Amino acid sequence: MRTTSTARTRSSSWLREASPSTTAPPREVLPYFRQRLNEIASQGRLLLNTPKGTLPDPPAVDGYADVYALIRNHTAELRQYMEATVPSTRRGGAPAASAGPATREKPPKQQSVLRQVSTLVRRQLRIVAADPSYLAFMLLLPIIMGLLTKAIEGSDGFAVPHYPEPTPPTPENPTPPIIRYSSQALQLLVILITGAAFSGMSATIRDLIGERDVFLREKAVGLRSGAYLFSKATILALITTIQTALMLGIALALNKGPSDAVILEGWPGLELAFCCWAVAFVSGLLGLAVSAMVSSSEQVMPVLVVSIMAQLVLSGGIIPISGRAVFEQLAWFMPSRWGYAMASSTLEMLAILPNRDDALWKHETAQWLTDYGMLSAIGLVCMVVCYAALARRGRR
Repeated sequence: MRTTSTARTRSSSWLREASPSTTAPPREVLPYFRQRLNEIASQGRLLLNTPKGTLPDPPAVDGYADVYALIRNHTAELRQYMEATVPSTRRGGAPAASAGPATREKPPKQQSVLRQVSTLVRRQLRIVAADPSYLAFMLLLPIIMGLLTKAIEGSDGFAVPHYPEPTPPTPENPTPPIIRYSSQALQLLVILITGAAFSGMSATIRDLIGERDVFLREKAVGLRSGAYLFSKATILALITTIQTALMLGIALALNKGPSDAVILEGWPGLELAFCCWAVAFVSGLLGLAVSAMVSSSEQVMPVLVVSIMAQLVLSGGIIPISGRAVFEQLAWFMPSRWGYAMASSTLEMLAILPNRDDALWKHETAQWLTDYGMLSAIGLVCMVVCYAALARRGRR
C-alpha cells in the first residue's frame, strides 16, 4: 500500500507540473498516443481492472486526461515523448529529450534599451505616486531645509557685503575699528549643500536593495543592467530637480540672492541652484552604488549616517580643509567638497570672507569648471561601481 500511495503521489505531482497552459492539444500528440494505445491493447497489456486507488487505461485517447492516464500506467518513454513534444510539460526546466521531433520555440525578442528604460521609468513613477508617505517625505525635506536658512542671522544673505576700507593704525588713531566679516553666506551654503547631499542619497540608498529580487527575476528574462541603472538615474534626476527647486526657491525668497555668477551671467540664483542640484544628483548616485553593494537593508542606515556626517565635516564650510593633511585628501572623495567649492565660487566667498583661503573657491570660470569636473568624475565612478555590482548580481 505504501508503494502504491508513493507512486500515486509522484504521479499526481508530475501531473500538476505538466498541466498544459491550454486545453487545445497539439495535433502531433494525440495521434501518437492513439497508436500507442492500440499497440498496448493488441499486446494484451491494457490495464482494465486496476487496484483500488488507481485508474485504468482509457478506452480511447480523446484529450490530455486520457494521455496522462496512459502515461501513468505505462512506460517512461511515453512521458519522455510528451516532454519533448510539448515544452510546457517539462519538469524543472529539463532540456528536451531526443525521443522525437521536438518543436523548438523561438525565444522572445529582447526589448531595446530605450524601451526598457521607458518602461522602468513609468513604472517607478507610478510606484512613487502610489506611496503618499514617501512622496510627502521627499517634498517636505527640501521645504524644511529651505526654511532652516532663515535661522542664520544676518541681512546680507548670499550677496557680497559692503565692507569699509581697512585703515592702518596711526598716531591719531592707534586702534582703528575692526572689520567684522559676515559668515552668513558660509553658513547658508552649509545648510543647502548638506541638505542637497542628504536628500539625494536618502532617495536612492534603499532603492536597489529593496528591489533586488525583482531585478534578478527581470534580469533572467532579458532586462539589461545598464537600462535598469539608467532608469534609476533618470528618476533621481527628476526627484533632485523638484527638491532643489523647492529648497532654493524658499532659501532665495527668505535671503538676499547672490551678487554675480561665474558661468550663467545675470542668473546667479540659477547657477547656485545648479550647484545644489549637482551635489544632490551625485550623492544620489553614491547612494545607488552603496545600495547595489550591500547585502541587506540593515546595512544601509549606518552607511547613510556616516556618509552624511563625513560630507558635512569635509565640505570645507564648517572647518577649513585646504592645506590640512589627510583631511584635504579625504575631502577629494566627497561630493559635498566639490559642490561647496562650486557654490562658493559662484558667491565670491573669498570676497565675503577675505580671512579664508581656499583655492577651490576662486571666482573664476576655470576653477568653477574644475570643481564641476571633479564632482562629475565622482558621479561617473559611482555609476561604474553600481553597474558592475548589478552585472555581478545578475550573473549569480
